[in-house]
Amino acid sequence: MFTVQEVHKLQELSFPVKEGLWKPKPPVPPGDYRITQEDEDSEFEDDDELGGDGPSGGESDGEDLDGTPLAAGEHPGDSPAVEGEEEPKDYWEQRGCYLVRVHRIPRRTKFSPAHCEEECPFDLESLDLTRLTCTNGQENLEGKQREERDCWCGSKVYDEKPSMHERVGETRFDFLHGEPPKGWYWCNHQLCKKSPSTSYKPTRVLPDVWNAMENEQLRSKCAQEEAEYEKEYQVAKGMRNSACAQQTIFSR
Repeated sequence: MFTVQEVHKLQELSFPVKEGLWKPKPPVPPGDYRITQEDEDSEFEDDDELGGDGPSGGESDGEDLDGTPLAAGEHPGDSPAVEGEEEPKDYWEQRGCYLVRVHRIPRRTKFSPAHCEEECPFDLESLDLTRLTCTNGQENLEGKQREERDCWCGSKVYDEKPSMHERVGETRFDFLHGEPPKGWYWCNHQLCKKSPSTSYKPTRVLPDVWNAMENEQLRSKCAQEEAEYEKEYQVAKGMRNSACAQQTIFSR
């Protein structure tokens, strides 16, 4: 048996052009549409008003805004030096038991007093090998100030460890103390009495700080960090003693 499919009538079709519902746009008149110098000048003026990053927005490649090559230590976008204004420079400070080198000029390496252009105001043998590098946070996106403890010994290769980012801040060095009285020892510039209850704690950790660590995990972590630092300290001490024996930078 055969069946016939139903036939559906299509909706009425429309013709916009024929019915006048759509009209073409008028043609663009012929002319020269190339960018002129006047157009560029106008565009740069707009960038100046918006503070953009174009040629007038303060970003350049090795040259200042007026086309003058940048001097050593200058960076694109730095404020021009005002006549009579002193340029930033590093300097020494003594703060109690510490000798501090303040860094106002950005640097990419750790600082060593043995390789400073400005002579160290104290004898190098009066300084401990401990070095604390402090930054102001400009070298990281979080803006967090950082402190990093390590050692120096007088070897340029060993001391001037490189850094990925330029940084400013300061480097702190500890002054050495004389021999402590019998039964006492130096810890962070404080005289501490030897005691059986603290004989197992790290030498560089104050007794009060150690006793405040009630959690054994904290004590274990602290002891491990101090043990690793002590290894680094002994390496630096050996290199310094070797330099002294060879009458190099520490010879007087």
